[in-house]
Amino acid sequence: MFTHRPTNHDGATVGFHGAALPEEDYGILCRLIYEQSRIHLGTDKRVLVTSRLANWLRSPTAGEELQFLIGRISRRFFREMKHFDFLWNTVIPQWREQDRLTEK
Repeated sequence: MFTHRPTNHDGATVGFHGAALPEEDYGILCRLIYEQSRIHLGTDKRVLVTSRLANWLRSPTAGEELQFLIGRISRRFFREMKHFDFLWNTVIPQWREQDRLTEK
């Protein structure tokens, strides 16, 4: 979700131009906001939230803030050796197998 800034064919950052977040992404964001703050965002706020998010993505500090957030999330998960073992022994082999099957 929200992994990159929208760009045009020349690679320049562009806004959403009145478009709204996809319904699934908006639902995830609304649930997260509600769980953390008990603020309920209805469907009528979708364009507003999209606009605010687009403004944030264009801010000069957005990349740093996103890296900080990702760092916080990853540090909380990958704390013990068993987490890395699980990744190495379970997740990565499954990805490789899926990739191998899709190449056929």
